[in-house]
Amino acid sequence: MIKKIVKKTIKKLAQQRPIELTANFVECGSEFNGKTALVIGGGTGIGYAIAQELAANGAKVVVCGRKLHEIDNMDAEVLDVSKIDELKVALQMLINKYGRFDIVVNSQGICPETDFKQSFYEIDQADFEKVSRVNFESVYFVNQFFCEYYENNKISGNILNICSTEGLKGNVVPYGLTKAAVISMTKGVGKIMASKNIVVNGIAPGATATAMMKMDCDGNIRKDYIPSKRATIPLEIAKAAHLLLSDAGRQMCGQVLVIDGGESLK
Repeated sequence: MIKKIVKKTIKKLAQQRPIELTANFVECGSEFNGKTALVIGGGTGIGYAIAQELAANGAKVVVCGRKLHEIDNMDAEVLDVSKIDELKVALQMLINKYGRFDIVVNSQGICPETDFKQSFYEIDQADFEKVSRVNFESVYFVNQFFCEYYENNKISGNILNICSTEGLKGNVVPYGLTKAAVISMTKGVGKIMASKNIVVNGIAPGATATAMMKMDCDGNIRKDYIPSKRATIPLEIAKAAHLLLSDAGRQMCGQVLVIDGGESLK
């Protein structure tokens, strides 16, 4: 049901847009030829769009998630990032299997339906810890693992962390708090790694047409609070990711690019 609503919403957006929001929007190129990319959380939504963009431009892409997603022209692996104590072992096994990863994208994230409905006093420890493990702790330790891997193997690696504009607001819900932590970590790690020729950046999307995005009962994304009067689509975020992950973006270090139609400027 949700997938149908998202497709319906994207179709509506395409009718409003001056650019063509179709599969042709992912242009084929060779910029990432010879590079292997690991996209965690790449089976759906923003991660999927980034994986498609990288693959269309020459990268060998390995998509990981809690469920195995069969995607054309990509390899797929099961990776449960909530199991923090097993994460580094699992990442090393992926390196052993695929040889190396030049690019790592952290697009994992969960937002329980209750997250924005509960009051500050209603959020319990179990819910908080679950969201924290997936949205922040896993991202932190993936960054730690690959920065050390890149430095030890003298690889000019590139890491992209998908954040959220919810992390830019004063927030008490676990989703927003964890995204704020990812933004802070991205800036800090990016600064530390710049001198080692390891690039770490982030993208903070606003309202985006994915299954995670909250919609009204008619299947419309609320647009009244977005100055551009529309939601972002995943392909637009993928295009920004293309720049940050390319050689043209290597002078951008520890930056978090906001893509939200002007929402955060209000």
